[in-house]
Amino acid sequence: MKYAQSKSPILKKGHKYHVFAENHPAWQKENPSYRAVHGWIRSRHGKANKCENENCIYPRKSARGELLVKPKSFQWANISGEYKRDIADFIQLCASCHKKFDLNKVK
Repeated sequence: MKYAQSKSPILKKGHKYHVFAENHPAWQKENPSYRAVHGWIRSRHGKANKCENENCIYPRKSARGELLVKPKSFQWANISGEYKRDIADFIQLCASCHKKFDLNKVK
């Protein structure tokens, strides 16, 4: 089975119209969406791969009594709540710490 390929010159790599990030016509410098900022952080710095919280609860026991050595997933957490395109405004947290971080931030 063959898949249809785009004939658009914008999508062809190496073409003069192949633009992305700040050079893309749809780039929003002011007030980017939540999804756009998280996409930007992943494209520049990759997926989160560690928990930067010093008080992380891992390793710990689960509700069933099993030993959980490390978290299953990690996430980028926004510090200020302003969702700027600035790496200093994000930290890597495990899902558990991210939830606690967001709940404590909102008062």
